[in-house]
Amino acid sequence: MLALLLFSLSLDLSLGQYDHANAYGVPAILIFGDSTVDAGNNNVFSTIMHSNHAPYGRDFGFPTGRFSNGLLAPDIVGELTLNLPFPLAFTSPNATGDNLIFGANFASAASGLVDSTASLFNVASSTQQLKWFASYRQQLERIAGPDRAQSILSRALYVISSGSNDYIYYRLNTRLSSQYNNEQFRELLIKQTSQFIQELYNVGGRRFAVVSVPPLGCLPSEITTAGKRDRSCVEDLNSKAVAHNVALQQLLTRTKASLPGTKVAYLDCYSVLFDAIHNPAKYGKNSTFFSQEHSIPWFSETNRGCCGSGLIEVGDLCNGLSMGTCSDSSKFVFWDSFHPTQAMYGIIAEVFYNQAAAVL
Repeated sequence: MLALLLFSLSLDLSLGQYDHANAYGVPAILIFGDSTVDAGNNNVFSTIMHSNHAPYGRDFGFPTGRFSNGLLAPDIVGELTLNLPFPLAFTSPNATGDNLIFGANFASAASGLVDSTASLFNVASSTQQLKWFASYRQQLERIAGPDRAQSILSRALYVISSGSNDYIYYRLNTRLSSQYNNEQFRELLIKQTSQFIQELYNVGGRRFAVVSVPPLGCLPSEITTAGKRDRSCVEDLNSKAVAHNVALQQLLTRTKASLPGTKVAYLDCYSVLFDAIHNPAKYGKNSTFFSQEHSIPWFSETNRGCCGSGLIEVGDLCNGLSMGTCSDSSKFVFWDSFHPTQAMYGIIAEVFYNQAAAVL
């Protein structure tokens, strides 16, 4: 399997080989956010938001804590274009020594831009992720020395993917929705994003790739909870996502102007995911990132996940006992009721790579 081959290759490569491993001069990837980029940090938490069990990781070869059947978009871009190994979850026992030279993953499934979102499921908030990053920096200085560590941090690619869970939480939390109207809550999230980037900039970060909020109303779980019998997207949620993404792009434009030396890329997962859901036949082609044997067929299932019924299962609810799990996930846009399949992530990765070129 492709994923196992890539994993084996990444383990075999030495530190010396990776010191100047790619033409872009990117020595490391540092990842923050939620389940769309979490590589297994939730494995250490007492929470229902786990994916370190079957059938997660089915096409990777074993469950890793990634919320998909295989690789995530940052895995694919990092391994196959930047020639960097998968950034380890910071809480992994293997995230020590030379393994940290090439970056780390601080993301936590079910977290958000505001800390109260993470507290709902007892996972790592954005504040906690920054604390982990501070610890990472200290370890990196001990491993590589202060000067080399600062060089790595200043040339690294910082990936931030968060915000989806905040909107889901806002929709369900009457206290929060009474405290902020839609516009005020969006402004709060954009402000949190700005402060997060500033924190990373203050310690040397200069290359940022910030992921948009996806079409929330098209997630199978949200279609189900909204009671949409025709399985069409929830337009109100999509409208919130679109408004957020417009504000996010405006923030990133201001960020480039206000923080000297900063390169910022907006990674648009909304458009490609929305298009794949509504025009699945367009995606019956080979992915740039997969060989012929891993070509992507036309998606035939766009509004439910592969796991179980595909209508509500996610995290611990998607497990080895879930009845109805599909045998061929490559025909599905979604793996569980919230997260894309590896096939969809392969398509998203192509878009991300093209959009991130400006900061590489």
